[in-house]
Amino acid sequence: MTDWEGSQAIQGALRDANRQFPPSANRMLDVATCCIKFSKEYKLVVHELERFIRKAPNVQLKVSGVFAIDVTLYNARKKFGKREDSNKLTKRMGEKLAGIMAHVNVADLNGEEHRLLSKVLAGWIAREYFPESVNQCF
Repeated sequence: MTDWEGSQAIQGALRDANRQFPPSANRMLDVATCCIKFSKEYKLVVHELERFIRKAPNVQLKVSGVFAIDVTLYNARKKFGKREDSNKLTKRMGEKLAGIMAHVNVADLNGEEHRLLSKVLAGWIAREYFPESVNQCF
């Protein structure tokens, strides 16, 4: 895939956010802001987040990638609303979520990482980001 304008910006924001674990809320907000800025290219934004998780060398970075998805979904809903037709980013993320979560090996998580990931996934279910069929993948 060729580089596009938002690729370097999203990758840079993800790198900055993941200097420590767990990443700071402000740095994760920077990632979400960057993703929403390029939301017209929602397919490429989802691909960048998926690629980060897929290529992450350790489980902490993979979990941080899921945090980035979480904060992006939250802020996308705040900006675009709950309707699926106005929030293509969330809809696309739901379509790709099973493949994305397949890269996060739950068996490799320690207690703290598992607790944090469970909290994020429970929040997705509570906020009804995705249909029930998508929620089954986790």
